[in-house]
Amino acid sequence: MDRAAQELDKLGTTQPQLYRHETARLRQRLLDVERDQVMRAFQEGIIGRTSQQRPLADIDARALRPEQGEDRDRIETSSPEK
Repeated sequence: MDRAAQELDKLGTTQPQLYRHETARLRQRLLDVERDQVMRAFQEGIIGRTSQQRPLADIDARALRPEQGEDRDRIETSSPEK
């Protein structure tokens, strides 16, 4: 994750449009992985339906929002903004 974030930061300074595209793609992939993990936990009986619904609703809400700084801040980067 750190290496991917560093590579994206490099793109941000040299190719801003590609940076936005790749950041959006990475963000969607991370949401997909989160969703898969919640579903797996439910299928394996680790969590119940009620415990499954809240995280899935949160993931879906984040997927519908336009990219915001808070989602990018979840990924540790070495950007000078931090």
